[in-house]
Amino acid sequence: MRSVLKALLVSTLFGASAASAADATLTLNLPALSYSTTETKVKPDGGTEAKETTSGLATADLSQSYASVQFGSFLFYAYPFVDSKMVSLSYAVSEMIEVGLNLGLSSTKLKEAKTDSNKNLVGIFAWVYPKLGAVNAEAGLSIDQSTETGKSTTSVTVGTTTTTAEAKTNMSTLDVKLVANILVPLAKNLNYTAGFWYLMSNMNDKENKVKSTDGGFGLNIASLRLTLN
Repeated sequence: MRSVLKALLVSTLFGASAASAADATLTLNLPALSYSTTETKVKPDGGTEAKETTSGLATADLSQSYASVQFGSFLFYAYPFVDSKMVSLSYAVSEMIEVGLNLGLSSTKLKEAKTDSNKNLVGIFAWVYPKLGAVNAEAGLSIDQSTETGKSTTSVTVGTTTTTAEAKTNMSTLDVKLVANILVPLAKNLNYTAGFWYLMSNMNDKENKVKSTDGGFGLNIASLRLTLN
């Protein structure tokens, strides 16, 4: 039953054939409870810097969920709930080291609303998997560069006069993220995971001449990781 479920999930999520699915290892990461705090500093060109801090608990934060499939030493990750529709490709150098690439693309065009938006992301990452007795651990570092461009057109008619205005988007963001977790076995194919993450993000809004810096810290209080092999 487990092998049938794995083959079905791998074929559905990654489009692999039934024969390939039989040799794959499927992992599902399901967040349950997390806490995060972020400090954002925004500085317009020639203006005064403004600072804002947000924090709070979240249940089932789907932006932290992912599915991965491993064929031999190669792994493919999918993050379906991330805005950039990011995927990751990696290679397991050894049982303790993994390196890879992050790629993301999202393009939207609304013909009637005269709006289009394009988002692109590329990055690199590395994971290490030390063993702490009966408990496994993982630590990762990722560096991502993303861009967002687009435009929207609005028309306002007053009497017989129509005024058209066009707004453009041109932003770039550099993210550096550090993650560390421990994995505690609950069953043969199920682990409880907990840990923390730290994110430093620099955004440059070229169109509005605004720069911002985000410093974020979060706790993965409880997540479940299911592995089918």
